[in-house]
Amino acid sequence: MFENNLMIIQGLIETQRKSLKLYVVFAILPISVGLIIIITGNVLGTDIIKTITSIGGTFITSISGFSFKEFLDKKESISIYEKLKLNVEFNKNNEQEQSNIKNLIQSVLLKSL
Repeated sequence: MFENNLMIIQGLIETQRKSLKLYVVFAILPISVGLIIIITGNVLGTDIIKTITSIGGTFITSISGFSFKEFLDKKESISIYEKLKLNVEFNKNNEQEQSNIKNLIQSVLLKSL
């Protein structure tokens, strides 16, 4: 039961970390594109500047849709899962505690569905 609990928790941690990385990439991408467009617009000329600057501003403004709450929730989940992993490793020879942890993992998985 110890190995199974540990494997599930490690999977949960890895899933949250991958999700967090994607979240950061998709937050940085619109800002980068917007800055590139604004810089390009300033180099090209005066008439085009207004149009290009507004397009660049739109990309940068799109970051306002980024949910920082979601970002923080993912970081908190990783922290909780790591503490649960330590608990699993600490009680690896205690079958009763492993059973309790298994039930806790099942409830966490059900809530995430």
